[in-house]
Amino acid sequence: RAQRYRTPLSLVMADLDHFKQINDRYGHPAGDAVLRSVSARLLSMVRATDTAGRYGGEEFLVIQSQNGARGAAIMSERLRILIEEEPIEIPAGPPIRVTLSIGIAEYGPDADNPELLLAAADRALYAAKQEGRNRIVIAGEQG
Repeated sequence: RAQRYRTPLSLVMADLDHFKQINDRYGHPAGDAVLRSVSARLLSMVRATDTAGRYGGEEFLVIQSQNGARGAAIMSERLRILIEEEPIEIPAGPPIRVTLSIGIAEYGPDADNPELLLAAADRALYAAKQEGRNRIVIAGEQG
């Protein structure tokens, strides 16, 4: 649709920082609780017109139609703060804090098909991880 109607579309790729350490330190039931909590928080943030889901182990994707990268960054920053500021209850032990790194790519000349859009969001996510985690990077804007 974005191509046909020349409307904005963004892909948000979010990854839990140091997720393996959560599983190693607190156990897999705690890791599952973290994934469920992050999923619920993510779903509470997206619009009815967005498509959101888990992508791999601790990665999540959001497809935002009618929204460019800057608009997607606004929702993503709200989500990042919500995840960072609200500890997650786990089955055994005190609540734990987690953070997200987020990469965003916008459909356009450099990302004009699903594979290129996904690759651009993945590169932006990698840049967010490299720049210190718990941040957002928009594809093409990494420093």
